[in-house]
Amino acid sequence: MLLAKPTVAVVGSREHTCYARQSTFALARDLARAGVTVISGVNQGLEGIAHRGVLAGGGSAIAADLGHDVAVVPGRVSDRGGARMFGLLRDGAHPVSCADDVLELIGDGVTA
Repeated sequence: MLLAKPTVAVVGSREHTCYARQSTFALARDLARAGVTVISGVNQGLEGIAHRGVLAGGGSAIAADLGHDVAVVPGRVSDRGGARMFGLLRDGAHPVSCADDVLELIGDGVTA
């Protein structure tokens, strides 16, 4: 039933910056508030933070990964993992900065 709703997966690193923590939590929370099911891991890194953001937004979370389109919240290239992030963008990942960007990417007429 949860997968019948618009769904996005959030994956991330165990090593991350304060900016990454804040962005991940807010993005997952806002997507949950918009009715999107968020798939995330439940580890100690950004996936766990996304899971907590979903719960704070009153949404539904699933601990798995489906592997569809890739979206990236851009940060500084000098941050840990920055080169890897920009590599994903070069390879076709979609840059996003907020829940509305993700909702536009997945379509389905959902709005934040």
